[in-house]
Amino acid sequence: MQVYLLSVKELVYSPDDNPMNAVLAVRLRQRAIKMLDEHRREKVNNLKTEVAQSQAIGAGLLLQLAVQNERPDNDEVMELSVSEILEKLHEPIQIDYVYDIYGKPDFADASWHFNLSHSGEYVCLVTDNNPVGVDIQQMRPLKNYHLAERFFSEKELAKMESCINEGEKVECFYDIWVKKESYAKLTGEGIGKTVGLDTEYAGLPVCWRVLDEPEGYRVAICKAITEAG
Repeated sequence: MQVYLLSVKELVYSPDDNPMNAVLAVRLRQRAIKMLDEHRREKVNNLKTEVAQSQAIGAGLLLQLAVQNERPDNDEVMELSVSEILEKLHEPIQIDYVYDIYGKPDFADASWHFNLSHSGEYVCLVTDNNPVGVDIQQMRPLKNYHLAERFFSEKELAKMESCINEGEKVECFYDIWVKKESYAKLTGEGIGKTVGLDTEYAGLPVCWRVLDEPEGYRVAICKAITEAG
């Protein structure tokens, strides 16, 4: 399993930024877009907000790096900036995709699989020889726990209630939530169909990996277990 984390903050600028920083961000965006495959370029052009475009650009750059590296099972976490990833990429590779009945994309001509997620300034890509789902969430203070009360199992709620302070409780909530989301990303059904999943007893044979990096985020990867491993 290969995990890529990309910060896209270099691509985002605001009217309050130093004018030179805005110029540098625009130039970096132009360089980055040139490295995307045609499908990703079209997707970026169809998005309205700068943040959404930046996340789509980041996703496209990560896919380019993954296809270039061809290392779906290197078992490491690679954290990059946009500038760093552009230094690693050689030239854009045309990527062909296939989609399942739920619209989940995969590589058309590769024996390995991928999944993408984004939150805040980060985009996460996971590749593996088995089908995989990933979710990244920026952790924010929670005003209430209505989602947990509505969708978490008794064991999941008990785990949250055993936390000794509010900070630990927030972390526990996100640990459970990203596992549910990553399972939904694996199956392709979406969180609406799988939010009630008890992460202790999933319907499919899967294993989860939860990361507490980057700081302030939670990442969960849900991998299908097959006879091959």
